[in-house]
Amino acid sequence: MPVKRNYAFERLDIPSGEQYVLKINYPFKVKAGSGYHSCCIIVKNMQRCVYAIPKDSVFDSINIAGRNSPKSQMSESTLGGTLQDMASELKNEIAQQLLNINVSTYSMMPVKRNYAFERSDIPSGEQYVLKINYPFKDPPLPADLRGKKFLALLGTHTSSLELFIIKRKIKGPSWLSISKFMICPAGQRVSWCKFEIIVDCPKDIRISTSKTLLDPPVVVTAINLETVIKEKNNGNEIVTASIVCCHKAKVWKCFDKQADKSKEFFPPVYLLARFKLVIFVLPWQGFVPQSGQDW
Repeated sequence: MPVKRNYAFERLDIPSGEQYVLKINYPFKVKAGSGYHSCCIIVKNMQRCVYAIPKDSVFDSINIAGRNSPKSQMSESTLGGTLQDMASELKNEIAQQLLNINVSTYSMMPVKRNYAFERSDIPSGEQYVLKINYPFKDPPLPADLRGKKFLALLGTHTSSLELFIIKRKIKGPSWLSISKFMICPAGQRVSWCKFEIIVDCPKDIRISTSKTLLDPPVVVTAINLETVIKEKNNGNEIVTASIVCCHKAKVWKCFDKQADKSKEFFPPVYLLARFKLVIFVLPWQGFVPQSGQDW
């Protein structure tokens, strides 16, 4: 199913590990034909991704480089087993730290990463580190944690939203492809979107490779509020509210007054000075009291 991601945010008042991607438009069949409707995607089972930077004694870099050279007959699986053996003490130390914060489900794997940032206590360049994954529902490891076998931990407090965007390689508003999903039950809905779906695995969401999908129009609403000053407490009081709605706004380009006169894009009267406003409080003369009266 193709969806267009417009924006995403992370809810802090919901169980950790659930990532909400809101206001996504996607083609959906309706009675009037094929159109665009708002959609909320709930991404569950997000995993923390922490990197433990080992000390020099953990991975014998010279031995690994020699065995992993093009001339070496060492297979990838054999190299992986060798790295696991070298990291056994480091893994035991990290496992104990996870147990100290009541984390029971986790996985650890040596991986090669390239550090290129400002910290002087972390060796720059390509190196083997220990990748640690565990659920977001569990608390994070301390950011300043050190150990006998590791220099530092990176990514301890990275948000699930940041990890989701980086891991899925999402760059701004873009079309996404969702391979597996389920319709959210009515009693579990968390948004005002037209449709709401649940994705159990973040890897089921990918960047769409389709070249035929166009940017969908969006619904844009402008709200104008009129206020008066209450003399009793010198505060603002809303007395009228006006709304104008454009159902097919093309947010990816500037508004062209001559080219966008169609009724599909804008109401027949599209100049701001001539908008037909809906006033909820009528009449003005009868509602606003005379000066000095208590209201």
